[in-house]
Amino acid sequence: AGNVVCVDTLNFLMESFRTYGNDLMEGMIPVDYYRASLDKVAREYRLVQKRQGVGHHQPDAHFAELIMATGNDLMTKRKFRDAALVYHISLEFNPLSPLTYEALSRAYLLSGNSAMAQKYTRRSKELTRNPTLFIVGEN
Repeated sequence: AGNVVCVDTLNFLMESFRTYGNDLMEGMIPVDYYRASLDKVAREYRLVQKRQGVGHHQPDAHFAELIMATGNDLMTKRKFRDAALVYHISLEFNPLSPLTYEALSRAYLLSGNSAMAQKYTRRSKELTRNPTLFIVGEN
């Protein structure tokens, strides 16, 4: 029965994660509130996992995918600066995603910051060539 509660709680937390993304896209919350809320939800998710003994599942990569999807949706809405901020949040959860670096580059390019666009295009290419490059290095 404990696992059922755990799964329900984890599903609720994951749904909260998605809801914050929707709220950001609809302009109901700012990016800084989105970031703080995601940090709280992720922290709680990890605590529930640990308490329930399901620590073998690593949620951060999944969180990063959800956050990146929110960034992609912001790009579609032509909110390039917000999208760039959201891609940075995604990289905090998974700094080894060449696709996120490429998306970040595109967001910077479309917001008019070609220097940052070039920087993140280089990082995407470097990470694709050497996936362990950023494990120790700076983000």
